[in-house]
Parts: sequence; C-alpha cells; structure tokens
Amino acid sequence: WLCSMATGSGKSRNSIKRCVLASCTKYYDVGLKKWINNPSKGNHPSLYIGTELSMEEIKQISWSCVSGVSQDRIIEGRITPEEEERVLKAISILENSPIYIENNDDYNGLWIRNTIEKYKREKNIELVTLDYIELTPALVAEYCQKTRGISPREDSVLLDFSTQLKNIANDLQICIIAYTQTNDLANDPHSMARDNRCIKGCKSMPNKCDVGYSVFKPSEKE
Repeated sequence: WLCSMATGSGKSRNSIKRCVLASCTKYYDVGLKKWINNPSKGNHPSLYIGTELSMEEIKQISWSCVSGVSQDRIIEGRITPEEEERVLKAISILENSPIYIENNDDYNGLWIRNTIEKYKREKNIELVTLDYIELTPALVAEYCQKTRGISPREDSVLLDFSTQLKNIANDLQICIIAYTQTNDLANDPHSMARDNRCIKGCKSMPNKCDVGYSVFKPSEKE
C-alpha cells in the first residue's frame, strides 16, 4: 500500500494507528464512550519503521490512539482523572501488545529488507508501516552501487526502492504500508493534481503497488 499525504497532515499518526489497530486487543471508542474489543482480535504482530519521531513522541501518539485522549492534552498535562485512567490503561495494553519499533532516518533497501526479515523470523510480524519514503543518502549510494555509477535521478531511486518494497512484501507474504509526501501540484488551483502526479519526487512510485491513494482536505470547489 502507498499513501500520499501533505506535510503535517498526520502520516506518522496514521502509520502508528495502523499498528495499534492490528496488534492491540482493546481500545477506547470515543463515540461509544467505552472500551471495546478490537474486531481484529489484536493478535497480528506489527512493525513501525519511523524516520522522524523520537521514541517519546511515538509512545505519546500510541497512548492517544488507544485511549482516545488528545495527544496535545497528554503532553500538556491537561487531562482529567478519568482521562488519566484511560491513558494508564492504554499504556498497559500497549505493553502487552506485539508492536515493534525501529527508527532510522538514513535507511536503504538492504537495511529495510534485513530488518523486516529479522522481525518476520523472530516475531512473525504480519504488518509493516514505513513512515515515510524519502530520498536518503543511503538509498542514493545503494542505487549508485547497483547501477555502477549511473547518475542517480530522484525518481529513478524512489521507483527502484518502491520495487524493492513490493518484492519484500511478496517474498515474505507480508503487508507493507508506506507513506510519501505530496508536492505543490496538489494545491495548485490550476492543476489540482490529486492523483499520482501529486507524489513528491516520483509520480511512477505507485506502479508496483496493490493499493495507492492520496489524502487531502477538500478544496472549496470539491
């Protein structure tokens, strides 16, 4: 799966929540105002691969996803006794959930494959979320080595990496959900590119995907 979203629109939160919904047994339903059993049973081990957030930020987002308490309120300490109880219960649930975390802001395809293979072998993970695909120095170096010094274009490097992710998903029979940034075309009133043209760096990146989608706030016209 490939999901394209703008900067600051919630890629990290969405990525972490995918793991929560796959791996946690319970979560608080804000609409129903009660704890509910996860329909997926919460027995699907998952791996979150982050590139930007600190471990503390990842934890806070996870607590918020499970407890239904705003992350801002948790950070600022503006929670009620009832919300604090929910957050503590969420922490307990997460400690007993098969969610694993890796952070690397300079990954390449080989590191991604080795990491996923390790967790598949040792923890039998079923889901990987990658937050997010970007042009790292390690990816560029890997591409240059693979192509024996051909000058790397951003779109070529990213397309090659997208192909590697597809191969990993097939080889290990595992679901991988990766996120990308969108470019300025998405918000240009003349183009309003809401399809693959909006993907930053490589509009052909979704070619190998089973599912590809972009997420935006609707414009006035829309």
